[in-house]
Amino acid sequence: MRRTVGVLWVVAAAACGVTPPPGSASESSTGPSPGTGSSTGNASTTAVGTTGPGVDSSSGGTSSDGHSGTTLPTIFDVGVMSASTGADTTTGEPAFDCTAIPSLPVEAIYVRQVPGAEDLEFDAHGNLVLAIRGQNALFLIPREGDQVLLNPDINVISTAGTAVLPDGDIVVADEFSPLIARVDPDTGQMTPITYGPGIGGCNGLIVGSDGMLYCATYWDGPPTSGVARINPDNGEAELLYPAAGIDGITFASDESYIYFNEGEFYGGGTGRLFRAPFDGDLGEVEDLGPPLAATQGTVDGMVSDVCGNVYIATQGLNSPECAGSAAVRVAPDGTVAIVACMGTDAFTPGAAFGSGVGGWEADALYLVDWVGAVWEFQVGVPGAKLPHL
Repeated sequence: MRRTVGVLWVVAAAACGVTPPPGSASESSTGPSPGTGSSTGNASTTAVGTTGPGVDSSSGGTSSDGHSGTTLPTIFDVGVMSASTGADTTTGEPAFDCTAIPSLPVEAIYVRQVPGAEDLEFDAHGNLVLAIRGQNALFLIPREGDQVLLNPDINVISTAGTAVLPDGDIVVADEFSPLIARVDPDTGQMTPITYGPGIGGCNGLIVGSDGMLYCATYWDGPPTSGVARINPDNGEAELLYPAAGIDGITFASDESYIYFNEGEFYGGGTGRLFRAPFDGDLGEVEDLGPPLAATQGTVDGMVSDVCGNVYIATQGLNSPECAGSAAVRVAPDGTVAIVACMGTDAFTPGAAFGSGVGGWEADALYLVDWVGAVWEFQVGVPGAKLPHL
């Protein structure tokens, strides 16, 4: 489940380090150039239910540009909220010392080449779950070794939001139509589920503790776009909040709030951030401030950690700290800092915390690139617990 807590946004000064892909000819490289990605990446692909020999495809370099920036203008003014304690929601006991969060920036570490995608998630078995953008194939990808082609054709027009249900089933949304593909992770069997009526295709997709899907839809505009809730068993759905261009979506770590943004290219692509209290239904929706897109770039996928920080995948930044794609973190005290900068050759729409299994670190943030790269940011804070983990 992707989650977040948002507050007063003031961009902090940051430096952006990048570890280049293996074999890079330049220390300033930020990964594969557009057009160099492939549908299979640099690892072999095996049949469903099998894995191949381990091949270490992680980065071998540690270069960083190491420059400092200056304070940027305020880009959101959303009030002040109390910080999360990082407590375990089951026992109430502290799970992480939120007073000892490592500082930013960190290095952007190239992990491995993968099929390009809009979104990513991690299962409970140490695999990255990824649907190739525009090609319908669904993969399970370990950190090292051969990727598994789980299903070559999940029958959606344009693969977008990807999530894992509490029972381990994988759901991939079609951003152009009211359709989700529900896939059995053991057999690869796909069940198409249409939802609605009167709701557009999902881009962002998260799972609540209630087992329901919460969808950010933008394609058609109001009244079919906004935030929707979908039953993944039968497709029953309702539009909880109509709005234009809704792209990224996440929960607060305790599900007390749901957050969504107006990003990317649709609905004006203004980058506005919204917040609503959540108790099974949405409370009054707050518009949290002036557009990010008009000042710094466009916002996309969102995720949160146990301490109430929210991480947002962005593109098109134009600041002293970063030009191009970056991950940014919004802290509970209201500051926004660049986690790491990937530069102008990257386009990173999806973000997720690792599962803590199979080398995908639970306290590391991962972004996926359209051209086929997975980036790791060792932020040192665990992500909010997902229902299937």
